[in-house]
Amino acid sequence: MIGKEEFLAIRKAIEDLIYEASKGAIIVVEGRRDAESLRNLGIRGKILLSSVLSDAELVDSLMGEKVVIMTDWDRRGEIAAVSLMKKLNCNVDVEIRRRIFSVACKEVTKVEELYSFLQKYSRIY
Repeated sequence: MIGKEEFLAIRKAIEDLIYEASKGAIIVVEGRRDAESLRNLGIRGKILLSSVLSDAELVDSLMGEKVVIMTDWDRRGEIAAVSLMKKLNCNVDVEIRRRIFSVACKEVTKVEELYSFLQKYSRIY
């Protein structure tokens, strides 16, 4: 169980993600359920699924754009995040991902779980 301060830190990171998306940043996730979770959290901007695009298509879609990487907090997600950072020649943000999962990883490691995780703690705090 996370404490109130940890919950508020995660909420702030989600608010920052919503803000970045509203300003035109492209959010990159691994799969469809990750995108659905972010939509449920209020993300209204462009979300790209890395699982349905080839590396070349993904890089072409993101070149020159502000990008927020929101891959899972597991080995596969970390590899995907590092790979994207190396391939993209643009403004890449992995800080929001780190802020969320460094606190939430006690209970959640997947983007698709964030919505239900926050719903649970919203009832408590």
